[in-house]
Amino acid sequence: MASNITVALTLDDKDYQAKLKAAEAAAQSFGAKGASHMGGMGQSFDNISKNVDSLKGKMDMLTTTLLGVGFLEMAHKALDLADTISDLSKGTDVSIESILRMREAFEANGGSADGLGKILSKLNNYLYDARDGAAAAQESLIKLGFSFKEMANLNTEEAMSKIIGKLGAMTDATERNALAFKVFGKEAKNIDWAGIQQDIANNETDFSKYAKAIEDAGKAHDKLAAAAEKLTIAFANL
Repeated sequence: MASNITVALTLDDKDYQAKLKAAEAAAQSFGAKGASHMGGMGQSFDNISKNVDSLKGKMDMLTTTLLGVGFLEMAHKALDLADTISDLSKGTDVSIESILRMREAFEANGGSADGLGKILSKLNNYLYDARDGAAAAQESLIKLGFSFKEMANLNTEEAMSKIIGKLGAMTDATERNALAFKVFGKEAKNIDWAGIQQDIANNETDFSKYAKAIEDAGKAHDKLAAAAEKLTIAFANL
């Protein structure tokens, strides 16, 4: 009986030892694979880090490029604006300083910079019509306080200043709006002439320091436009 128990224990022990060795081998294999996977994961994280750094570098380059494009776009718009103001000054005999001062006042009192340009151009033509004997133009200017001598001698800038003062002082809104519409058309709609008069009078900004820069920028714009046109013609002839 004791012999049988000994044999059984021996067999059990051998089986146990075999299973233990198998478990140890499995654990070692798992550990090796785990280390391998961890190494792979570490490499993956390194690759991700490198890719992130690379992407950051590319984003920095893109940001710099976009800023450059933004600056060029801003410069292009600045040249366009300078050319618009410069051309308006030449076409209406209104100084650049006065245009800048009026632009601010118009934009703050129901008008717009574009509308101001149209108003000055219309007044320039209106004065010409009055001097040429157009009764309707003369009648409207007389209502605005102009004498025939002033119609003949005042330039557009002087006439505009006089009209702003007259419209700004009128208390009858219906009469004021009707008169402004006759001279300036729809561009005069919803404009607070009293506000414009006050803002121009209170604006102490020295716009003369900008006038030369705007004039020069306007000339540069015209030269660039002429060069671009020549380049287009040259390509067309290829």
